[in-house]
Amino acid sequence: MNDYIRYRYHVAHFDADVVSTDLFEMGCLGITELSQTWFEAFFPNQPEIRVTTEDYFNTHARPYEACAVQDEDWMAAFRTHVKPVCLTPHITVHPDPSTLPTSLLPGHVTLVIPPKMSFGTGHHETTRLCAQLIEAYALHCTSLLDVGTGTGLLALVARQSGITEVLALDNDPTILDNVAENIAQNDKNVFSFFIGTLSNLTQDKRWDMVAANLISSVIYEWLPSLLVHARRYLLFSGILTSEQALFREKMIAAGLTPLCEKTENEWYAGLYTK
Repeated sequence: MNDYIRYRYHVAHFDADVVSTDLFEMGCLGITELSQTWFEAFFPNQPEIRVTTEDYFNTHARPYEACAVQDEDWMAAFRTHVKPVCLTPHITVHPDPSTLPTSLLPGHVTLVIPPKMSFGTGHHETTRLCAQLIEAYALHCTSLLDVGTGTGLLALVARQSGITEVLALDNDPTILDNVAENIAQNDKNVFSFFIGTLSNLTQDKRWDMVAANLISSVIYEWLPSLLVHARRYLLFSGILTSEQALFREKMIAAGLTPLCEKTENEWYAGLYTK
């Protein structure tokens, strides 16, 4: 059975991140970079998804080609392109335990995140920006809530950075096995995870830091609930630099103060205090 569709497409390098974000919002399971201008994206082989994605490719990313692949085929193809990535100055993410180095520099650690269907292998700028800010401010936190955890990578970074109480939250039940596997692969960094939404959390529960690597429209919608659960810091990413000024303005209007802001390529992350 052909469970997935692989789209091989061309897009200008400076548009690649925007297209990737759009594709993930449409249900993309993974994207590999074949060159600076050629990419592969994998989607479930469902008629309604094919209509939406092919309309998008016809408008935004041409030329492109589509090919039906089986589960094992797309995962194998995806993994061949996923390499170790330097996530923070002290943390490197490896896609497979077999790629782990035999020795590390003092103060450096590795995490293992096998590429699966969830967003967050460390290769996207927003993941790296969030991880770097979590690591930089971990000394000021004993608890963290990771909203929209995906693979659980940011929760693992929080634990590795010394934050003792970490809860990873996501509303997608398909990530359960993936998150559990990633905890097992990194067994010194155990954290709690919960499938649900912010409304399912105990309303008076607070975390020192709430991390939300989402998109700006979702952050705006969820901001009142995010504010409720943050004791001190709110960390946001998934925001384009073209949105940065407006985003900062909205956060200040909500009573937050920007503490540290970082950008990488076209992406922005901001750490705010209450």
